Amino acid sequence: MPPTDSSNVPSDAGPLTICTGAMCTCNAGEICNFDCPAGGCDIVCINGSSCQSDCSGGGCNIDCDVGSQCDFTCSGGGCTFDCDVGSVCDIDCAGGGCVLDSCDSGSTCNVDCPGGGCEAICEVGSTCNIDCTGATGDCQTTCNAAAACNVACDLDCQTECTLTPTCTQSCDMAAGCDCTGCN
Repeated sequence: MPPTDSSNVPSDAGPLTICTGAMCTCNAGEICNFDCPAGGCDIVCINGSSCQSDCSGGGCNIDCDVGSQCDFTCSGGGCTFDCDVGSVCDIDCAGGGCVLDSCDSGSTCNVDCPGGGCEAICEVGSTCNIDCTGATGDCQTTCNAAAACNVACDLDCQTECTLTPTCTQSCDMAAGCDCTGCN
C-alpha cells in the first residue's frame, strides 16, 4: 500500500488561511492552504482547485469538488470527507474516526488512518487505497461495483465488496478481520 501522496498539490500551496468555524472556500483554479485550529469548519475546494488543508481542531466537513486535487490532514480526528467525480484526494486522518462519505466515480482516494476507527465508501468506478494500519485498526470500508479497493489493516476491520473485480484486504493480525467478497 503506497503512503498518502501529497504530490498532487503544489508545494507552494499559497499562504496559510486560518478558518474560524465558518466556511473556507477555494475557488476554481486557485491554490489554497487552510487550517482549522478550533475545529468544526466547512472546507470546500471548488471545481479544479488545488487544496491543502489541516483540521487540527478536528470535526471538520471537507468537500473536494469535481476535478479538484486535495491533500487533507485531520490531525484532530473526526472529520468527514467527500471526494466528488474525478477528484484526487489524499487524506491523512492522524486523529482517527474519520468518514469518507463518498469517493465518487473516476476519483482516486488515498486514505491513511493511523488513529483507527475510519469509515470509507468507494463508489462505482472509483479507486480507493485505505491504510488502517496503526494502533487500533477498526476500520470499515464499502467498495461498490466496479470500484478498485485495496485495504490494509492491523485488526478488527470490515470490508464489504459488491460486484467488484479488484477488492483486496490484507490483515496483519487476522484478529477480527472480515472481508465479504474480497479477492
